[in-house]
Amino acid sequence: MFAAPDAPGTTTLPRLRPDLHLSPASAGLDGAPQWTLADPLRGRYFKLGEAVMRLLRHWSLGDAAQVLAAANAQPGTPLGKPELEELIRFLRGHDLPGGGFIGGLVAAAAVALFAIAFGPRAAARLLRWRPEQLIGWGMAAAVAAGLLGMLVGRPFMTGLWWVVPVGDQQLKLSTPLLFDVGVYLVVIGVVLRFVLSLEER
Repeated sequence: MFAAPDAPGTTTLPRLRPDLHLSPASAGLDGAPQWTLADPLRGRYFKLGEAVMRLLRHWSLGDAAQVLAAANAQPGTPLGKPELEELIRFLRGHDLPGGGFIGGLVAAAAVALFAIAFGPRAAARLLRWRPEQLIGWGMAAAVAAGLLGMLVGRPFMTGLWWVVPVGDQQLKLSTPLLFDVGVYLVVIGVVLRFVLSLEER
């Protein structure tokens, strides 16, 4: 949900994407006020509580210490660095690993159904590459995603982000994306290797 990746080791907060929309929502079961965060890029909606809104109201200050000071100047539970870091992780959630596994299962299921309907040879022609190749490429991509951080002096599996201008738009690339592509390919390869071997029998 950030307009650009945040730079490691800085107290400057990343800018929020301008297309995000905040609006009041119905109160929670305990009567506490809530707000809805709409993310049109992902087509998702999130319920936010009062503590998060205190931080977001002052996000434009741009500095972590200033945002916390302004938020704590308002009535409510004191907020600290852990709460701010948790909010950053939430806002950056679409940049973190997690979708490759389920995506691989869905894709493998589609090819498996095709194999059941038309036979393993037709499925192999549809796939174009052997499952073993997909597993190898996926493992290589996942390991490469972890090693890229070490090339810039960071720990293994450190997330890195790059923004590539494409016309008047921006394309965001990252090591979490590369890792998820690797997981996606490995899952497809493993599942299809198993399914196709059963179909051939």
